[in-house]
Amino acid sequence: MFDENVLHDCFLLGGKMDQKMQDIKNPHNNYIENMLSNKNIAQEFFTYHLPEDVKKVINLDTLEPKKDTFVDMALRKLETDILFSANFNGRIGYIYLLIEAQRKPDRTMPIRIFKYILAAMEFYMGKNKEMPIIYPMVLYNGDGKWSYPKGLISMQNENNRQLFRDVITQDFKLIDVSETEDDVIKNRTLTGIFETALKFARKRDIMSALDALREGFVRIGYEKNILTSTLVYLANIGDAQKDKIIEWARTEISQEVGDEIMTLAEKWRQEGIEQGIEQGALQIAVNMLNKKFDLQAISDATNIPIDKLKKLQAQNEDQFKK
Repeated sequence: MFDENVLHDCFLLGGKMDQKMQDIKNPHNNYIENMLSNKNIAQEFFTYHLPEDVKKVINLDTLEPKKDTFVDMALRKLETDILFSANFNGRIGYIYLLIEAQRKPDRTMPIRIFKYILAAMEFYMGKNKEMPIIYPMVLYNGDGKWSYPKGLISMQNENNRQLFRDVITQDFKLIDVSETEDDVIKNRTLTGIFETALKFARKRDIMSALDALREGFVRIGYEKNILTSTLVYLANIGDAQKDKIIEWARTEISQEVGDEIMTLAEKWRQEGIEQGIEQGALQIAVNMLNKKFDLQAISDATNIPIDKLKKLQAQNEDQFKK
């Protein structure tokens, strides 16, 4: 017979050993985190390693470590991140330091860094109502010299670097059909049709849309796919005017087209209802999984198969652990 006290001590020792092994697995990360949690060390570290143009705008006296992390759960054995808040030009901002514990450089590092920065921006923008500046740094002490690109632009082919630089630094191209003049849209043979449909559908002015589209339909010779897709879309958007749209199609085009639009509009409407029901069931399943309901009970309540629930559980694993 085992002595219960001895057995109890073994379990305690096992728990301590597990923690000890975890510390040994990431000695670099743990040591760096411990050192940089000291504000004086962190200030000196960034004084030496931040570029001069950044040091001109940051007040290191306001440096404070944060507890938030944005590293993927699956990668936390390989890397750790430390976030510091500080004033940049008098506004709150952050230094994002990724501690890379892998022995070899990772060529996808710029993509990972960019993803973490976006996650941090979204998180803090929700708190501060203002997008903060986040300056990224990577601390690496692997076996070999870092030989991969250190930025998204340098990952691009040389012929596309300037274009990519413009893509990530300039405002995105906005196509606002509601602000585009009708005459401008009408002059576009093919795209003018769907842009006109979008513009008038948003206003729920369906019959005016049909008047505006008539010329475009004639110009393309009443091409069936474009014609039926556009009219079915308008019929579903302006449900109260569906009969008028179908009658318009029968009068202006043909009885056959009007009948086809009626059939397709009903089909699309039914598919939309079914999709909405499915999305609702999935949300209920997520909520029940979050509350630790039994899989069979969730399946009975939502009619979602257990194998699909298991996949859903795996996809949302981090959320359910909170």
